Amino acid sequence: MKTKLLITLSILSLSLFSQNWSLINSNYTYNYAVDEVYELSIYAESISLNGSDTTFFINKIVVNCDTCSGEEYGALLRNQPTFFQKEVTKKVNKYIFSDSLSFSILSHAESNDTWIFDTLNNINAEVVSKTYESVFGISDSIKYIRLSNNDSIIISKNYGIIRFDVPDTSSYLLIGIEKPTENLGYIVPKFHDFFNFNIGDVYQYRNQQCCSNGGGNWEYRIKYTILSKEVNGDTIKYIRQKDFAGYSVFHCSWFSPIDSFYNYTTDTVIFIDSVLHFTNNLNYELYSELFPVPYVSSDDTIYYESTEVSIENGITTKQFRINPTGIEPYYFYLPENPDILLIDENRIKKIYKTGLGLTYQHFGWFEADSFEELIGYVKNGDTTGIVYGDDVYLQTKEIKGLGNEFIIYPNPAKEYITVKFNNTERKQISDIFIYNVSGKIVKRISVNKNAVKINTNTLKSGVYFVNIITKDGISQRRKLIIL
Repeated sequence: MKTKLLITLSILSLSLFSQNWSLINSNYTYNYAVDEVYELSIYAESISLNGSDTTFFINKIVVNCDTCSGEEYGALLRNQPTFFQKEVTKKVNKYIFSDSLSFSILSHAESNDTWIFDTLNNINAEVVSKTYESVFGISDSIKYIRLSNNDSIIISKNYGIIRFDVPDTSSYLLIGIEKPTENLGYIVPKFHDFFNFNIGDVYQYRNQQCCSNGGGNWEYRIKYTILSKEVNGDTIKYIRQKDFAGYSVFHCSWFSPIDSFYNYTTDTVIFIDSVLHFTNNLNYELYSELFPVPYVSSDDTIYYESTEVSIENGITTKQFRINPTGIEPYYFYLPENPDILLIDENRIKKIYKTGLGLTYQHFGWFEADSFEELIGYVKNGDTTGIVYGDDVYLQTKEIKGLGNEFIIYPNPAKEYITVKFNNTERKQISDIFIYNVSGKIVKRISVNKNAVKINTNTLKSGVYFVNIITKDGISQRRKLIIL
């Protein structure tokens, strides 16, 4: 009886091992790495049913075209297949991958079973072993497949292709799966990861604009300090303190002259998540969208956008190279082959980084050029790069504020300060922020009156800056010394 029970359990185990192998799930996105670095995401854009067969139409990618000619800055090829090819057809006991290459995997094959993997290239496949292993911390059935060209494929019963060797190029290793209800392993950062700012974060930008026709050149320094954050579903709203200083070198003939100036205010910025948002793109993805181009009369310009994803020091970067069409003389596709996109000197470029948002953008059109880059930031009290102190901004000409309509006393102070408006007709104070010289908020007071007394005995001796914001959105900054 005991022997019969063991045989029954063994047969049941083999039966479970061989059933329901799924190499692709239409609800999953599979993330693959090359040399332990994220490289590619694969998912089914749509499916088609034909009797017992299911065909998965796989996402396409854009790749560099080394053999294309016609443009000195190179070219891209769109609508190109991943190593899954463009279609995967699931039959009763095998999966057929087809496009530029055609090959098949017998998902139910047992150890030592062989079949023709690639007919055109005369490559055979054999299951050399099957076992149970941990995949994303979960035990699963695994099969090791060896090809006659010495490449290998590893498949998992529940998680698809774990490893896939591409001849003479790379080995793709599965590092993550994004599912509707849960995620496993590495997940490609998306919208909320890029725009995840915290109250007190400071972001320092440098912006330069120039006119190539001998017109002009000027530079801005813009510093944003996050004052408040509100998340509501797909929408993130921030209120920021904006310090804006400009320095004109010389002037474009068609722009009004600009002297050096300083403008400080608060603004509200809203980020809305969507399927087509830049930061939701995966590596090598391409899509077209309408885009307003500066200095061009048409506001409905079609552009093609290619995505490059990289990871360094725990920060994920998504870089977008944008190629507009329909603006003479910049045509970026060949009518005889619309899958070839010509690159024209990267006239538009955007870079996003997780936790930092937009860190670089460049526009180059006609006789004008503009770029903005993040040169420094403060997060969690730590400063990276260059962040200008408030004394740098206060050296420039003030163009907006409250003038001398409010006073701070005593100044220098020890235990407390009083902030009071001289003009009682002015709308009431909304918020008061006290910053240290590094730009970090050390105290915030929300009020609804024309005068307020603030306790400062917790502040260390040194120089601070007090920023006052009225109900009507006007702001003014003053230097404060604590003894």
